[in-house]
Amino acid sequence: MKHILYGILVLTMVSYSRAQYRKIQLTDAKRVEHLKLERLWARCKYNEGFIYNKDYMIYQACYTAVTFYPDRKTFQIKDKDYGFAVDKNGVYYQGQFVKVDTTGFEVLARRKVKEKIGYEDIDSYYWRTNGGVFFGTERLSMDTETVETITHCYFRDKNHVYYYDQIIEGVAPNLVNEKLTNEEFLNDGKNVYYKGEHLYYKGEAVEQMSSWIFKTSKYVLGYNDWNRNEKHSFLIELYSEPFDIPTLRTLSDSYLIDKNHLYYIGLHYPIWDNGFRLFVPKEALSSIRAFTEFVVIGSTVYHQRKKSEKRYDAATFGVIPEHHYYQYDKRGIYNWDKKLPFRYKKRPEYGKNLFYIDEKRLFIYENQAYYYNYDNSIYAKNLTSQQIEILKQGKTSLKDLLSPHKEPPQKKEKYYHNLYKMDGHIYIGEKLQKDIDAATFEYITDYFYKDKNHVYYYDRFSEEEAHFLMVEGYDVATLKGDSNRFMMDKDYYYYGTTRLFENRNVEVLAIYTGSRLEQSPMTDYCLFKNDQGYWFVKLGDGDAICFLGKKLKMNELEND
Repeated sequence: MKHILYGILVLTMVSYSRAQYRKIQLTDAKRVEHLKLERLWARCKYNEGFIYNKDYMIYQACYTAVTFYPDRKTFQIKDKDYGFAVDKNGVYYQGQFVKVDTTGFEVLARRKVKEKIGYEDIDSYYWRTNGGVFFGTERLSMDTETVETITHCYFRDKNHVYYYDQIIEGVAPNLVNEKLTNEEFLNDGKNVYYKGEHLYYKGEAVEQMSSWIFKTSKYVLGYNDWNRNEKHSFLIELYSEPFDIPTLRTLSDSYLIDKNHLYYIGLHYPIWDNGFRLFVPKEALSSIRAFTEFVVIGSTVYHQRKKSEKRYDAATFGVIPEHHYYQYDKRGIYNWDKKLPFRYKKRPEYGKNLFYIDEKRLFIYENQAYYYNYDNSIYAKNLTSQQIEILKQGKTSLKDLLSPHKEPPQKKEKYYHNLYKMDGHIYIGEKLQKDIDAATFEYITDYFYKDKNHVYYYDRFSEEEAHFLMVEGYDVATLKGDSNRFMMDKDYYYYGTTRLFENRNVEVLAIYTGSRLEQSPMTDYCLFKNDQGYWFVKLGDGDAICFLGKKLKMNELEND
């Protein structure tokens, strides 16, 4: 529902007052006699997620809603997108309770369980805690302490390798070739498996050459990924090149070679059978050095299948492991056409005098270091051996190493984006908000805040710079938000700046998706109950409310 709030306030703005902030007034939702749920191009009936009430909760999936009763003091959402939550007693999976130790909670993977409903498949999830491994609410026999994800559909523990939760017989967990295992392919060094089954093509076992290239004694095959429900359709036969299949072998994940030719087949799929050969002399094939996206042939460096435009020194050429976009030779270190600003006196050799600390975006060469960033790169020379060792261990950033005695940063209490409290004042960016009482300033819900005097809407998405709007009409002292992103005071229940109904034992029963057409405002529909009875509310595109009476007839709400 958050997206609806962005447009609410535009309708209620008035001109500047003498105060610092523009003032806006609460409005009442339009009362209508009849209101029906209209879902235009919405894929789901319900807004997926948790609904909070005083004594119970509801979890809404696409087409289902489950009521449950957790321990509210210890209740905590673990993954709202997948519907996981915990309390002191166990795990709640989409509202369904599983009694288990909750420590070590982790979502492992998802799996389609039903065909498409609307535009989406219905998924269930594999997950674990220290107390067990589960699929949905079903406990599995995997070893809890050692289970780990290999790909989105392959797992292993100390005993077995699994395709989802099915044991793949004959595959040793410690022999899985993780470099060649991806998507629904598994490689154990000898055999290839697809969807957990030993892979054959036209009666022959398939050998994997690279991530997406395979062969048998008769065919070279590329991964297609189209029409996968048809037998063998995910593999296509490659005819554009005269492969010598018996001698065809792998040089790198992108380069293959046979006794006659060198081939580049990039790390992408589907494979297009439109020629892969590099036209190089046959006598040069024995001295090739291949990298992921580069190959050195004699005195020439090739990028993919073309001679590199940059004049690298072929004899000393190399790439940073796992980062082919960083290259080096005897003359320097490069990010494509950009030469990194070291003072080069000795030949760079990776692992000897050249290192790259990936998590720090840091190059180390001799006694120099370079933090590479598009906006604020840092270069340092004449570092001590101790400083170099600290950087190589990844214990600190180059910036912190060079500024060890910097003044401690001023403590900020951040609310949202560039809105924060510091030194007893409220700021938006660098701008002091003079009229706000910082001591009583607090977050309510979404973009609403208050102090002891006023309620404020933080207009982060204004065409102007971000600013506050002062909202009048609430009882400031009692105004608070709930976990469903509504607000209430001692008198009324609100959605943003819209007054809905009296705040008397309000329950949120359901949140439905409404219009999702791009050309019209998005809407949600909500079903409420209070002491007066049932209320059906349309939020967005003009808020409207309909009183349904003391008794609820669900069939009166829906058009579909």
